[in-house]
Amino acid sequence: MIKAIIFDMDGVLISSMQYHVASWKQAFEKFNIPTEEKDLFYLLEGLSYKETINFLAKKNNIDISEEDKLEIYKVKKEVLEHKFQINIYDGVMEILNYLKEKGLALAVVSGAHGEFVRNITSTFFKDFFDIVVSGTDVEHGKPAPDPYLKAIKDLGIEKDEAIVIENAPIGITSGKSAGLKVFALETTLKKEYLQDADKVFKDHKELFSYLSQLF
Repeated sequence: MIKAIIFDMDGVLISSMQYHVASWKQAFEKFNIPTEEKDLFYLLEGLSYKETINFLAKKNNIDISEEDKLEIYKVKKEVLEHKFQINIYDGVMEILNYLKEKGLALAVVSGAHGEFVRNITSTFFKDFFDIVVSGTDVEHGKPAPDPYLKAIKDLGIEKDEAIVIENAPIGITSGKSAGLKVFALETTLKKEYLQDADKVFKDHKELFSYLSQLF
């Protein structure tokens, strides 16, 4: 029996990836690191900032010092703070209210920094989530299973008692490698990128329709 629904944040609860992508591009451009590849940052969504920088460095065969990595992240963070807006997807609050009324536990598992994640969840989703796991709460972030395993442990449930809602391949891999059922939303990437999920939904309306049949 399903007892909990675990949500990713960016691209699932809030429409925010465009701001992350723009800020990453600006930060890397300052260091003359190419970022032109289509959908690149959407495909990297879920990685920690260090893993994102390491990926770009390896991809472009560039050696980036630890000092420069911190500077890249500093620029990214500053640009993001300037650009960032909170846009909750249509249908999200309806889904959360419905699941809460049905007595399910709700959790967030995000690859973003803990302060950033908790500020958003406590401000815009107050009293909805029983557990919040961020990228700074585990040693190994997505695509490793650690974030979702921590959520399951903190919720006090078994792996077959939860469903994960994701929107990116790295998050799907993390959930599946933790042994969980994963549903995906086509909010930032097309279905072709989300094939490893157990089910793929076009939008939140379609997801809600399915969840309302389950519970």
